[in-house]
Amino acid sequence: MQNDLETEKRSPEEMEELKQRLESERSPCEKYPDQLELAYRCAKLQGLVGEENLAKAVYLVASSRVLPDPASAVVKGDSSSGKSMVVNTMLKMLDADDVFEMTAGSARSLLYTEKPLDHRVFYLQEATPIQKDD
Repeated sequence: MQNDLETEKRSPEEMEELKQRLESERSPCEKYPDQLELAYRCAKLQGLVGEENLAKAVYLVASSRVLPDPASAVVKGDSSSGKSMVVNTMLKMLDADDVFEMTAGSARSLLYTEKPLDHRVFYLQEATPIQKDD
């Protein structure tokens, strides 16, 4: 049986076929070692226009969730400027189980969640929903 790495005896057609097969078997990480650029390109395919720096920053912060001391971010900007669109688009790059999204509630309500929050992105859409409990 001929080893795929033994290329000296292969015709140009066989080499091209082998190259295509190996390319199709590669993982996205192997095809695109620059994951930040890959995430941004995927976001553009989903309709994100511009906001490259913010999109990449959100993805970096979200990716840090697996580190012992993960990063955090607050996204600020004018009303209706697309902040939520950018964040939501970039968080779609993650597994749904890796994101804990909260749209409203109190600080105490976090105590009653059954899902573990460690190594997950905690996404609070607005700063005002978590209000101080009496």
